[in-house]
This record gives sequence, structure tokens and C-alpha cells, in this order.
Amino acid sequence: MAETRSLAILGPIGLLVREEPTARHAIRSLGNYLMLHNETLMLRLDQVEDKAVLSLEIHLEKQQPFRQGVELSVGVLYRILQPLLGRDWRPIVCFTHEPPERRDVHHRLFGPRVDFRCNYNGLIFGAHDLDRPVPGANPVFAQHARRYLQSLMDRHGDTLEAKLRELVRTQLPSGRCTVERLAHQVGCDRRTLQRKLALEQVTFNAILDSVRSELAVRLLQNRDANLDLASDMLGFSSASAFSRWFLGAFGKRPSEWRKELEVAQ
Repeated sequence: MAETRSLAILGPIGLLVREEPTARHAIRSLGNYLMLHNETLMLRLDQVEDKAVLSLEIHLEKQQPFRQGVELSVGVLYRILQPLLGRDWRPIVCFTHEPPERRDVHHRLFGPRVDFRCNYNGLIFGAHDLDRPVPGANPVFAQHARRYLQSLMDRHGDTLEAKLRELVRTQLPSGRCTVERLAHQVGCDRRTLQRKLALEQVTFNAILDSVRSELAVRLLQNRDANLDLASDMLGFSSASAFSRWFLGAFGKRPSEWRKELEVAQ
């Protein structure tokens, strides 16, 4: 699963990370704003002499063995950073759990050095790598992305509904914006999340449809946005699936809605 992941899954966080001037700045920004993507993850960067140690902690509501989740999280972290540091970048990968019987999948993803029974889960690499410039970084884009993310951080103490709306809005394009995944990101299971939302008199499906409706209207108002693009941005598997949802939500197909808008204008 980690092999299919890239910076794109982070939404606006990924944009900021991609536009930071150096790997050090990119990692710091990732750590600062990661809670907006997943509240259970915490990233820490330490420098010990000539080595950089990037450790990843997973905080769950109920502490339990979570081997697959740990390996996926470290794998995604590696996949996110590799394009910034270059294809030749091969850190030492550390896991606290016991080694598997076979390590071929680990070596295929991470390279030759994967250690188990370590004191933390994460990556070790040369500290000089932190000062590598990020290819094509744009400080103007970084400034806009940081301003937007900071506005989300300032509202982080809002209601659970508000938090979920922002998570849905940033993660719809990934195609994996499910109640199970978002429940994990706010540190609980699906049933607990639904119970908490019930106290706020709202459901996850209502939040999802509301955000989709808001974004769908914005996308269709842009004449350059075709249905394939809209369906991708809203997390649908195909344009036909988006069209069926839109018909149920608005009482007409996207093409009909857009034509009526053009006539009205």
C-alpha cells in the first residue's frame, strides 16, 4: 500500500512540503501541520552529531499492537520524502517490532537497510541531507499554502463537525475519504465517532454530502473543469458515479445544471 502513496495524499500540506526550500524546512512543516491530516501521528526530527533521526509516533485511543499501521505510516513517510531528497536517498529504516520471516517487501520499498527491535519507528539518515534544496520549490506558493494551513490550525479547537469538514475537504481527492479512515485520524473508532457526531446532531454522511455539494458547485461554475476532473476532486471513482450522486443531490445532472447556470448568466 505504501508504494502507491505520494505527496498528493496530504492535500494542501503536501503542497507546502513540496514548495519548501530545503528538506529541513519541508520536514518541519510536515511535522507542524501533520495533525490536520491525521491527529494520531506525531513526527519528531532530532539531529545527533552527523545523523538526522526522524521518528514517528502513533497515538491511539486504545494502545494495542498495530504492526501493519506502523509499517504503512513509515512507508508513506519514506515515499513522501524520497522525491524531495532524490532517488538515491536510502535512509536506515527502524521498527520497534520483531522482524518478519521474510523481508523482501521491506527491501523492495526501503532498500538494503531495514532494522527491527529498535527504540523507535522512523528513519535515520545523514544530517547533511537536511540541507538539500527541494527541486523546483516556489516560496510564493509555500507562503500561500502556509497561510491557509495556519488558518486551519487556528480553528483546530472547533467542533468535531468542523474538524471533519476540513478533513473531508482536504482528503476527498484521495478517493479514500471514509468514515473509518477519518475516525482513525481523530483518534477513535467508527462507532465512537458516530456517537460523538450524534451529540452534535449530525452524521458523517451529511457532512460528506454537504462538503461535496459545496465543492461541486464551485467546480461546475468553472467552465474549464470537466466532469472527469470534478469526479476526481470529489472522490468519485468515475464521472458516471459523480453524475448519479449529483442527480440525487440537486435533482438534475451536472451538464443540465451547468447549462441552466450559463443561461442565467
